[in-house]
Amino acid sequence: MKNFKTTLVAAAVSSFLFGCSGDDYDLPVKENNVAPTVNGNINITVGEKDIFQFVDLLAGAVDLDGDFLSVENISPSIAEIDAMLGVDIDGNQLLLRPSELIDSLNTGDTETMVFTFDVSDGTLSTPRTATINITGEDFAPVIAEGRPLSGSFIKDVSLEESTLDALQDITDADGDDLTTGNLVVGENNPYDLVVSLENNQLVVDVSSVADLIPSGQLTEFNFTYDIMDGNNTVSRNIEIGVLGVSDLPGAPDIENYFPSSNFEEDSGVQTIDLLEGISDEEGNEIQVSSITVDGVVGYDVGISVENTTLSFDTAAFIHHARNGGTGIVEIAFNVEDDQGNQSDGRVVHTVTLTDKNLNLLVDLDRDGNGELDVDYNFEAQRALPDFFGTGEVTEDAARTGRFGLALDSTDSGQDGFIFNLPSLAANSSYYVSLWVKRTNTAANIHYNAQSSAAGRAWWSGGERVSTETTDVWEEIYFNISTAEGTVIPSGQIGRVLPEFVDINDAVFSILDGPSGDETNSVSFFDDIRFVDYTIETTKDFDVIAGDMGSFEDALAVPGTSEEGAVEILTGIGVDGTNGLRVSTDASTVMVSIPLIGKSVRADGRYRLSMNVNSFEAGAEGNVRYAAYLKTASGQSLPTYFTEFGNWARDVSVMINLDENTQIDSPNWVDEDVTLVIEVPSSNVAGDATGLNYNFDNVTLDVAR
Repeated sequence: MKNFKTTLVAAAVSSFLFGCSGDDYDLPVKENNVAPTVNGNINITVGEKDIFQFVDLLAGAVDLDGDFLSVENISPSIAEIDAMLGVDIDGNQLLLRPSELIDSLNTGDTETMVFTFDVSDGTLSTPRTATINITGEDFAPVIAEGRPLSGSFIKDVSLEESTLDALQDITDADGDDLTTGNLVVGENNPYDLVVSLENNQLVVDVSSVADLIPSGQLTEFNFTYDIMDGNNTVSRNIEIGVLGVSDLPGAPDIENYFPSSNFEEDSGVQTIDLLEGISDEEGNEIQVSSITVDGVVGYDVGISVENTTLSFDTAAFIHHARNGGTGIVEIAFNVEDDQGNQSDGRVVHTVTLTDKNLNLLVDLDRDGNGELDVDYNFEAQRALPDFFGTGEVTEDAARTGRFGLALDSTDSGQDGFIFNLPSLAANSSYYVSLWVKRTNTAANIHYNAQSSAAGRAWWSGGERVSTETTDVWEEIYFNISTAEGTVIPSGQIGRVLPEFVDINDAVFSILDGPSGDETNSVSFFDDIRFVDYTIETTKDFDVIAGDMGSFEDALAVPGTSEEGAVEILTGIGVDGTNGLRVSTDASTVMVSIPLIGKSVRADGRYRLSMNVNSFEAGAEGNVRYAAYLKTASGQSLPTYFTEFGNWARDVSVMINLDENTQIDSPNWVDEDVTLVIEVPSSNVAGDATGLNYNFDNVTLDVAR
């Protein structure tokens, strides 16, 4: 009320004075004594890929007198305003165009510009700054899978046909314009092949070396060049092949002398059209001839040709690709028409096989908790098997990598470990293998696969294997089949595992135990494999010649080291079919079965399977066999396997060929190769001698 009265009185006095005066009255000009205020300086950060935007330099500025505000005396930190990129001054605003800096900023770079200016009300002003940060995001060009720029040409190719896109398989995440340059000739090029970069095209002048290329041979040249996006430079290899062939008149035209196919190793039988890209102007029928596989004439394991279509059985070449890598098979052939006009040179079709990780223990995580169920090579030192006895993961026990498992039965007499297997599907074939090195070969290794409910009954239905050599790594191998009625494990009659379908708690146990106190030992284990090889069991990969392992041909009797020791008899084979009777006297009998020519690789892996019955060995008698591959100039190391008791058995063992399993210098490709099975004359105990044996269904399959 008081304020109201005062205001009213003042208004009345003013009115009175105005009304009493005869002259005009001018109000005094109010002096400005308050400068504008700002709420701090401006700091803006944008990325080089952001869209344009305005920055209000008066944002947050206030003038208490209500005066109009403006920006004065603006000055950028860059000396020459014309040199500024990405920022324009527009009255009381800055216009940001970050994209103007795309070509000058790399990832991690920042362009900073500071503008000093005054916020003025016309009389008084307040200083202020605006800091603009433009961050770079620039990616270098990427070469797909690091692939070189490559091309293969015949020696009379035209210049147009020998030009390559130098940006092929190159991407740039920024979408920058790419350029190429800095072409460098390889130091070891055999001839001076002329190449040039023109508008991102690699021009290869094959005519510059055409007269120097040997007839029918592929000559290779190497170069490097750079790909640039303005800020980044990446270097790329160039691989050029010039084939010493010409386009002969009247002969079929070959568009590509180096076709290729890519298959996974378990993709079954694939077909390859050998005439793809081949034509004949005269319309004559085109034929292929002189086919070689990896340089070998007459190779027919897993390969067959009908007319000009080649069938390629990938599983027959599974040992070409290993450990998650790739393997190469080269198929070369001549091309001609039915009038006898043969094209110059040979077509080389490259098949690349990709290995699939078939060890089911790798990355096995059945409960989905992100942790391994099995440390299959002991490298992680977690998810280890359950031990009974003395077990230790140690560097001394490593076959590959850093760690392996040591079992010491010196004090306890029996040591072992158990680990869970993946779920086993019905009607499937699996194998478990481990590598073992022993200090005492007299001790047996017992191992089996069973339901975990069976506990540690290693002696019930297990296999008993003894290695032959001390301090040498050897593979022990164990089959598991879930076909209905299949004997588990490995063929012992009477031990059929019922309802072996999708068992999730199956275990595999192994025990390093002596046959007597005097045979205590230390054993090292490493590299456990659990492999589903069902696909292999459905195909014919047997490299034994002429189906001789079935013994159905009574005249196809294997060779032997003892006169009259082997004969084919009716009724002794499986299901009453023919089988092979091996009769021993006082010495071991070596049975020799020929293999298909050129079917064995120097680094191959082969599964030997057979039915065998040492029916005179005694119920508790161990019989120990050996098997190996042999040529005239050398052989593989023997693989040993033991049959326990006088039961009929299904036996499978693995024969590995590598630089550590060779005796002398076997020539697996050019010499005749035989499978040798050494059949002993007595059991291990020696209480049964002069034994007779029945064999059937002997196969030697290409294996993983």
